[in-house]
Amino acid sequence: MTDQFGPWMQRRFQAAALFTPAAPVTEQDLLAGRTAEINELLVACGAPGKHAIVFGERGVGKTSLASVFGKVVDGLVVRTTATCESTDTFQSVVARLLSQVTIPFETADKTMGFVQQEDRHEQQVPLNALPGFDGSSESIGRLCQQLNIRLLLVVDEFDRLAESERRGFADCIKVLSDQIAPVTIIIVGVAAVVQDLIGQHQSIERALAQIRLDRLDVAECKAIVEKRLPKLGLSSSPPVLESIANLSQGLPHFVHLVGLGTVMGAIERSSLVVEDADLATGVRKSIRQADQSILSAYQTATYSPRVDALYTKVLCACAMAETDEMGFFNARQVLPHMQRLHGNHVSHSHFTKHLNQFSTARGHVLEQVGSRRKYQYRFRNPMMRAYVLLRAVDTAALKVSDVQYTPAKRFI
Repeated sequence: MTDQFGPWMQRRFQAAALFTPAAPVTEQDLLAGRTAEINELLVACGAPGKHAIVFGERGVGKTSLASVFGKVVDGLVVRTTATCESTDTFQSVVARLLSQVTIPFETADKTMGFVQQEDRHEQQVPLNALPGFDGSSESIGRLCQQLNIRLLLVVDEFDRLAESERRGFADCIKVLSDQIAPVTIIIVGVAAVVQDLIGQHQSIERALAQIRLDRLDVAECKAIVEKRLPKLGLSSSPPVLESIANLSQGLPHFVHLVGLGTVMGAIERSSLVVEDADLATGVRKSIRQADQSILSAYQTATYSPRVDALYTKVLCACAMAETDEMGFFNARQVLPHMQRLHGNHVSHSHFTKHLNQFSTARGHVLEQVGSRRKYQYRFRNPMMRAYVLLRAVDTAALKVSDVQYTPAKRFI
């Protein structure tokens, strides 16, 4: 095999394994930031009667955090994970979790003959098939105490469960906490606040460590790429790393997506140095490989047969607007960016109707709250903001240097 199709093909394969926009990070040394959150989970996992809930926007790396944390505590606990489906029930998720935990169990069969004897043998039996398990939360804790095992149950994509089934987990946490059972449940789901996932279950608040996962800062976004480049034998200039961080808007998903496309650009040029031209390639690749739901919503929001329509510019201005810690902005914060994109003559009246349409008929890309003249907006899917900025850079509506990212103040 020639040099052209040897090391470079291998680098391409390795890059796809290192930059994983479609899969969680599983190795601690490849996870940027999140040290504080891992420490919070360690405290929750070690404290008797304590459980945890990890929540935040889509794309901030909740599943990666849970996956890496599982590796951290391997050897200290018996860990099992279930990813929820919309058709799941509390019982089906619990059954899936417990069926993955097998325990050596001795059984006896009677032999044939005049004098019956017992033929005893040991086999691995799932936890939910052991005598003593009756499907109740009490029996989970009781079995773990009897078997002297420390059990960690991770329930991912919890938001996909029906609200009635989520209540089952709230009740389960209450029971296990009251038992001081050697069982920790970690709930992982998309939500702005904890109540969106577990409702108003005040009885379990003291038993639940609430861990909100915020967006990464610029340095943490850059670290995702910096940790991976040496493994590929590549290097990059600081401005390229800064641009990837800004375009990603603090979302690890987009750092991986843009980072992968950019690195592939350098590999396709057979270059060991990632340059500005590769970033342009990365932007184009990211747009093509983004979730289909985002692409469809973007097209619905911006399509118009009129060449002078402002939908694309207004949506871009929304993506550039300063937000509060919950992701909300108002028309006043959109205005300077509209003037930058369309001219200083622009006033609120030029785009107010567009904001309303984005909240209704045009793809519902924005969520609108508040009252008339005091409306606030935010992107329903937080990943849409980064996608809009990528489209604007690709079409030259914005320069890469125009895109800046300043994290909103984090909750204390």
